Amino acid sequence: MISLVWTKSDKIGSKAIMWSTGTDCSHFAFVLDSRLVFQSTFTKGVHLSWLHNFLHINTVVHRIDLNIDAAAEERIYLKLIDAEDRPYDFMALLYLGWRYLLHKIILEPLPDKNRLAVNRADMCIELAKALEAIGLTMPILDTATPQSLYLYLKDKLK
Repeated sequence: MISLVWTKSDKIGSKAIMWSTGTDCSHFAFVLDSRLVFQSTFTKGVHLSWLHNFLHINTVVHRIDLNIDAAAEERIYLKLIDAEDRPYDFMALLYLGWRYLLHKIILEPLPDKNRLAVNRADMCIELAKALEAIGLTMPILDTATPQSLYLYLKDKLK
């Protein structure tokens, strides 16, 4: 089984993301077979980790369990494996952080495109591109927040 999870933590990065975006979560990840987590983090980039270690740090705010067959799961796994070991996209995060700060302080409009996004580097929400393997059309992810991704997917995946 594959689950999609949106989380928050007590870490400064999580708190900064939630404060600047005004959202209830700061991170997105895939949970595989209720044991492994596929995610992209500041420190390790795109990688697998154990669910119990992940839950020691993160609190799940939203969860969607995918009700798909084994062939569809396999297609998602292959997309995720293709992303493994990519670095975290710090340039995209810096740009978004700056733009959300401008938006929060002086109501500057948010961008439609992340001008500093690096190809072959991923923020956590960009891993959701793997869902295209099951026919989902994904929105632009390099300017999305974890919560906006959740709101986009929650009705599409029922």
